[in-house]
Amino acid sequence: MSRVFLLSPANVVVTAEESWRARAAVVATIGMEMAARGEFADPFKVTPIYIRRPEAEEKAESQRK
Repeated sequence: MSRVFLLSPANVVVTAEESWRARAAVVATIGMEMAARGEFADPFKVTPIYIRRPEAEEKAESQRK
């Protein structure tokens, strides 16, 4: 089942390029910055949007070629 998400500027957090690789520490930093501004998200409603496949999948595919 595919899901389509409509994003508005209010829903998007753009980070510095050095933080583009998905890391738990980056997610925590963004969360702390949002909390400091009084912004909170319901953890049961947060859905990650993956721009690319996980590195492990890319590596496995390249090894099959």
